[in-house]
Amino acid sequence: MLVGRQHRLVLDEASLDIARETSRHRMPLPSVGIDEEGMMVFANPEADALLGEGDTLLGESAAHRLPPEFIARLAEGLGGDFSWQTGDGLRIVLCRRMGSLSRSRGRLLG
Repeated sequence: MLVGRQHRLVLDEASLDIARETSRHRMPLPSVGIDEEGMMVFANPEADALLGEGDTLLGESAAHRLPPEFIARLAEGLGGDFSWQTGDGLRIVLCRRMGSLSRSRGRLLG
């Protein structure tokens, strides 16, 4: 049983590495994955630049690093898109539940 879990963990890590690499080269829009505990488990370089002021968001608490509008939306427990006013204009943020195609749980913002 332990060997099976270790094998699954290696596969999960490989899948995560592939997803990160793909997002860096194919997805030029900021994207952040937040687990059910509010930890940012995925953030691409564009999200780091926009929301993290260049510092990595990965492993950080969403409540401490994301704009209040994002946190309010996540607290509502609702999916769907919302507007976010920034200094350089209005942005539309997509908010989706993770887990429809994987065992992941939480939200994906992009």
